[in-house]
Amino acid sequence: MTSTKPKFKLVLMEESITPIQPPLTPNKPNYLMYSIIFLLIVAVGFLSYFVWTLKVQLGKVSEVSSTTESSAFSTINAEQSPVYGTVIGKLCYPSDFLPGGEIVAKDLSSGKMLMQDYPGSAAGGGQAYEFSLKPGRYNLRYQAHIPKDSAKFLSGYHMCYTAASTNEDVCNGTSSHSLIAVKVEAGKTTEGINLCDFYYSNGGEPSF
Repeated sequence: MTSTKPKFKLVLMEESITPIQPPLTPNKPNYLMYSIIFLLIVAVGFLSYFVWTLKVQLGKVSEVSSTTESSAFSTINAEQSPVYGTVIGKLCYPSDFLPGGEIVAKDLSSGKMLMQDYPGSAAGGGQAYEFSLKPGRYNLRYQAHIPKDSAKFLSGYHMCYTAASTNEDVCNGTSSHSLIAVKVEAGKTTEGINLCDFYYSNGGEPSF
């Protein structure tokens, strides 16, 4: 009798082996990067402050320079500007109002005409006037426009004339209706230069 040996089959079981991962470690802070960023912020802040300070200083220097130049310019102008004199008088017109117009002064040495606007009594102008002029000799007149915007005007002069009410000759015997030259002196006021003589005959207006 033959004995039969049992046959055994070796079966190898393959197991899936998962590799073991090393434990994860948290990233360390990058202190070098943080330090660089901080230094950049500080540098930008310092640069901004430096630029602002420089602008302020330049502004102050410019202001001082401008003030100095202005002061020097004013001083030069004050030294070069002539000293004026003042003429004061009253205005007249053969009516119960004073029309608007101009007060005119003619420089007898140069022939130059100087004008000062007068608004008229209806617009607030007073009966008196004041005119600042360089030293010299002048003829003066008041040009009264009727109406105000008209190119035509009547002129009241500062002249010798015989007052109708008193028969008084204001120039003490000199020819009637002749212009009186006004002398203007530096720093002085010449009063009583009234521009009131409208009573010259037609065609007899004095040559101004």
